[in-house]
Amino acid sequence: MLTPLWSMLEGCNQVSQVYSFRMVGSILRTLFIWVAVMCGARLWTASAGVAAILVWSIVFLFWRYRSFFGPFFSKPQGPCVSWWGEIWQVQWRTAMSYINTFFISYIFTPVLFHFHGSVVAGQFGISWALAAAVGSVASMWSTPRGPQFAMMIARREYKALDQLLYRIIAVALGVLLLGGLAVWLLVYGLNILNHPFAARLLPPLPTALILLGIAVASAFSPMSVYLRAHKKEPYVLISIASGVLIGLSSLILGKQFSALGIAVAYLGSNLILLPWGLAIFYHYRREWHAVV
Repeated sequence: MLTPLWSMLEGCNQVSQVYSFRMVGSILRTLFIWVAVMCGARLWTASAGVAAILVWSIVFLFWRYRSFFGPFFSKPQGPCVSWWGEIWQVQWRTAMSYINTFFISYIFTPVLFHFHGSVVAGQFGISWALAAAVGSVASMWSTPRGPQFAMMIARREYKALDQLLYRIIAVALGVLLLGGLAVWLLVYGLNILNHPFAARLLPPLPTALILLGIAVASAFSPMSVYLRAHKKEPYVLISIASGVLIGLSSLILGKQFSALGIAVAYLGSNLILLPWGLAIFYHYRREWHAVV
């Protein structure tokens, strides 16, 4: 229920404050979970972590933004925002994109578990988590920039906006390259040394393909934040196509070639869709900046 409040704060350019809150919240949640584990809380451990975040959220919002949110609980003055015209038209498209992203990220392990057993599924799960972590770190340079993009668009600072976007893309690609290389070298080194932990991860080849697939998919992140800052969501069709293509190819190749097949399916699908995504970005960027 507190999610809209955080969204409003980020939309009002309180990004650094919100992320500071999240950092402290993550630390508190971890501490509460450790204490719960040591006290033998068992399944209640998860509830302890959630309770810590909830209490910290209420304290933070009431302490720092009580006066900010106060007017929203009174009768609105002046013109109101049209939910149907300004919010819903973007909201349902964004929801479709996130739903497809969820299935893209979580379909692989069940497929491998069904066709090849728990060992391969576990190896893929850990390797995927490592690769996804690299993508998450790279997205940190673009996701918080949404409010800043929107303000620059409102001021028609298109040249500076594009320059900022390209710098973010360059940094994100650098992080993806270095982070992906570090993860792959870790996997490769464990295999060379015959370390027991290597058996818990995928071999170097499928790991490399997954990392490349993550890098290609993450290239859309700065562009999607950029386009959504225009209060539009033009990537909804490509998101649906991505979910269908990755899902079907993973099911077919995963059944026949195990984890290597899914890695090929994921990378191949993202490479196929990359030109379409770039074409959408450049088309709408040129169109909107000519008339906005």
